[in-house]
Amino acid sequence: LLKAILNNEGKRVPDYIAATQLGSDRTMERYIQQLKDANLIEFKGDSNQAGGYFLTLEAKEKINKN
Repeated sequence: LLKAILNNEGKRVPDYIAATQLGSDRTMERYIQQLKDANLIEFKGDSNQAGGYFLTLEAKEKINKN
């Protein structure tokens, strides 16, 4: 999921479900919440309909170190 977000930032849950085939809406929401809790992703936008998920600066720095 993190790789899918890295490669295609700004999308919403249905887009990442299609890209990853990781499971249902509920499963994806749980994975998204875990990544948010770990400060690896954040939601940007005014509403669920107009926003999407992006990697945090912290996550990008970790990825660039590797």
